[in-house]
Amino acid sequence: MRHAEKNNKGEKTVRKLSEFLKPATVEETVELLIERPGKRKLLAGGTGVSVTDSQQIDGLIDLTGLELDYIEEAGEQLALGAVATMRQLESSDLLKQYAGGVVAEAAANVGTTPLRNMITLGGSLAQMRVWADLPPVFLAVDAEIVVSGPEGEQSYSAVEFFSKHPTRLLDKSCLIKQVNLDQKLADYRGNYEKFAMTSDAYATVTVTVLAELNDGIVTNPRIAIGSASPFPTRCTAAEEALEGQKFSQELAVKAGKLAREEVKTTDNVWGSASYKSKLIEKLVKRNLLQIAE
Repeated sequence: MRHAEKNNKGEKTVRKLSEFLKPATVEETVELLIERPGKRKLLAGGTGVSVTDSQQIDGLIDLTGLELDYIEEAGEQLALGAVATMRQLESSDLLKQYAGGVVAEAAANVGTTPLRNMITLGGSLAQMRVWADLPPVFLAVDAEIVVSGPEGEQSYSAVEFFSKHPTRLLDKSCLIKQVNLDQKLADYRGNYEKFAMTSDAYATVTVTVLAELNDGIVTNPRIAIGSASPFPTRCTAAEEALEGQKFSQELAVKAGKLAREEVKTTDNVWGSASYKSKLIEKLVKRNLLQIAE
């Protein structure tokens, strides 16, 4: 039996399946993955499954019964369930008020409205495409990614999680369960900007900037760049240059130049490495000026 066929556009999709499973708990889900590693694929929004090219997949595990679509306060954190959709994230009042609304704004820039109604947080992170909007934002806010697997729950810092692709970091029997955001950053000034050829196109470059400004003095600045290279990048040299300084246009220019130097940009169909480097410099400057207004 063949498990993947080409559709009329030549794209591979899963067409022939032998099982469709709907577990009631995260623990049961992990057990199902352990039973047949690499043979069963997780299904939530379905956008990833629709373009899978694995010839080995013959089972789907439906995650919609796990009740992981929450966005809620949990003590000193905001907890985002892995099955929450992009539409839920962009519409959440909690996220609109968090760090200048950077998470909500990034979610609002994912594809089109119909796609945002389908794409889930966990699915987006598990696939981690180069152009993904949320990874650099989570890197900027030092998010914690909670994963359930054969050894129980394990938490990863954003720096660790986004240092390599999840397929290399996580066991095949793992499930991304939740993302935690530190409430201490809730009142930070923040801005997210996506530069793309059209409003719903994949990003050429994304920029996330956050900082506290007290009497014009910059503290705890965070700058993260996405889509310019295979993995999102924190611009630590630019952050260090901003820390403790009186904000000015000249300082924003300096930070932009440092960010440009830090990110090892790569060529792809959305732009050359040199073009992306120029964008980074200009976008970092612009977004710093915007949060300082």
